[in-house]
Amino acid sequence: PRLVDQFVKAANSNRVDFAVDLGDLVIQTNPAQDRHYLLKLKEQFNALTVPRYSVHGNHDLAFMGRNEVAGILGAQPDSHSQDIN
Repeated sequence: PRLVDQFVKAANSNRVDFAVDLGDLVIQTNPAQDRHYLLKLKEQFNALTVPRYSVHGNHDLAFMGRNEVAGILGAQPDSHSQDIN
């Protein structure tokens, strides 16, 4: 959580165009703990003042499907592309 807070502060203060989380946000403990941890991370990511995009890692998908992880994080479950600046 400290690293995510540091990242959010740095991204906001440097006024980046967007942020990408590269997944593997959970430790594969059990479904309930993984969901709980993702919800806490979502709260931290919500402090970003720029758009955030998520890439799901294999750890994130051990107990949950892409749609569930995307729903928790408020992200798109499928691949996509986008032009930004």
